Amino acid sequence: PDLCTWAETRVEIELEGRHNEATTAAIDAFRIVLHPRSGGHELVVREPKRSGFRLREPQITVRVRCPEGTALSVSGGSSDVRTDGVLGVVELKTGSGDVTLGGVVASGRLTSASGDIEIDAVDGAATVTTASGDISVGRVGGDLVVSAVSGDVLVRDARGTASVQSVSG
Repeated sequence: PDLCTWAETRVEIELEGRHNEATTAAIDAFRIVLHPRSGGHELVVREPKRSGFRLREPQITVRVRCPEGTALSVSGGSSDVRTDGVLGVVELKTGSGDVTLGGVVASGRLTSASGDIEIDAVDGAATVTTASGDISVGRVGGDLVVSAVSGDVLVRDARGTASVQSVSG
C-alpha cells in the first residue's frame, strides 16, 4: 500500500492494477469498512485471501490519502508499504516486502520477515525487527530498539537510548 497524509479531514482510497479480468475480480473482492473507534474511526482495507496456486497473481496497488496524524496498522503477507507525510502511531507487520516510511511518525513498531525497512523520522520511540533485510533509520526522538538477523543496520540520529543487534550484517 501507498499512504500519504494531507491537511484535509477526509480519506481517499484508490485500488488499481492491470486492466484484465483477473485483476478486476481481485479488486472487486477487496473489502473496505469504516468502524467507529475511540472517538474517531478505523478504516479497514482488507485484501481477500487467495486460494489455490496461480503462476501470476494480480498485482494491485492500494493508495490511501488520510488526515495528518492518522495512526497506521498494516498486516500483510507479501507487499511493499510506502508512506509519506505526518503519521501517528505506526504498527506494521509484513511477511515480505520493503517498507519505506517517509516523513515523520509519532512512534512505531515495525516487523518484517524479509524486506528492507527505511524510516525517515520518528518523534517518539521505535522498535524495528527484520529477519532478512537492511534497516535504515534517519532520526529517532525517543528510545530505539533494532534487531536484524541478516542485513545491514544504519542509524543516523538516535536521541534516546539505542539498542542495536545484528547477527550477520
